Amino acid sequence: MAVERLRRPSAPHPHRQSGHRLKGRLPDLLALSPCIDAGIAGNAPSADKDEVARPLDGRNTGLAPYDIGAYEFIHPLADTDHDGMADISEIISGTNPLDPDSVHKIEATAAPMQNQLVLRWPSVTSRSYTVEFKSALDPAGVWQVLESSILGSGSILERRDTFQGTRRFYRLGMMKN
Repeated sequence: MAVERLRRPSAPHPHRQSGHRLKGRLPDLLALSPCIDAGIAGNAPSADKDEVARPLDGRNTGLAPYDIGAYEFIHPLADTDHDGMADISEIISGTNPLDPDSVHKIEATAAPMQNQLVLRWPSVTSRSYTVEFKSALDPAGVWQVLESSILGSGSILERRDTFQGTRRFYRLGMMKN
């Protein structure tokens, strides 16, 4: 039986270059490793060597025991904090996969000017953001870029949108720099 190796996303870490481990580093756990979810809390650290929060639900069972070893296994479908976003997506977006209140979202509030909205979202350093919009959520509609290449600062970012019409739908894209 062949075992497929699941790669974790590139994370900002001093021992990583271009998303790959340097020579001499231990590899990530394999998907069928007996070390996944087999550890005990004891003196286990709250993050692995790549600063990934632990423990994560490595077997996608709804439970999150610690993994044995220096690296936490990231199951591609698991959602440890049950917030609707997979752990792997939270790690990529810079949110905490153990905190259901740590989410990647955009909020819109009316501005004092007519037909203007203020869009706000929490940002993460080493990420860039794109705000897109469309007037209807039909599948045939095309998302249009309001603004792109917005660099994350680690604080709340804000953009204003002035538009003509009755409504707009927004989405926030994110890319790791």
